[in-house]
Amino acid sequence: LRSPAPRALLTTAAIAVSLAAADTYVVVLALTDMMRGVGIGIDALQRATPIISGFLLGYIAVLPLIGRVADLVDRQRVLLACLGVFVVGSAVTALPVLVTGRVVQGVGGGGLVPATLAIVAQLWPADRRGVPLGVVGAVQELGSVLGPVLGALVLVVAQWRAIFWINAVLGVLLAGAVLLT
Repeated sequence: LRSPAPRALLTTAAIAVSLAAADTYVVVLALTDMMRGVGIGIDALQRATPIISGFLLGYIAVLPLIGRVADLVDRQRVLLACLGVFVVGSAVTALPVLVTGRVVQGVGGGGLVPATLAIVAQLWPADRRGVPLGVVGAVQELGSVLGPVLGALVLVVAQWRAIFWINAVLGVLLAGAVLLT
């Protein structure tokens, strides 16, 4: 791996995985604002659970499917498609269509993990995959930990919808970076 391209692609894909993982819990502090934004009172918290569980459902449902697709189709295209779905889901979530947007966002975000792992398998020989695979696992967990913090930082300066518009912009930028690598 003398070329910097595999590392650049891994870095970009790992950042995308981290962004999607952060989105799992980015809504924790924004949940009450989100509920108010769509007319759900705080006394109906159970009606808001699909905002979180919808993302997780989409995320886990797509993992094995995208893994198989990444075995059959160009892996960078799969990564780009997943980023595209994540961006669309983020934009839909920023609109008053929260649950649908979160499910779509979860589908795109969940697909980033197997697509990235497939890219690692394609670019690194089996005896040198340990570090790149460890990087993917580490950034996924880091994203989960940083999600509420990032959400809180956005909420200090903007409304909850900004979280998802920022995700959409970052997703587009990451897709551009994938295309450049």
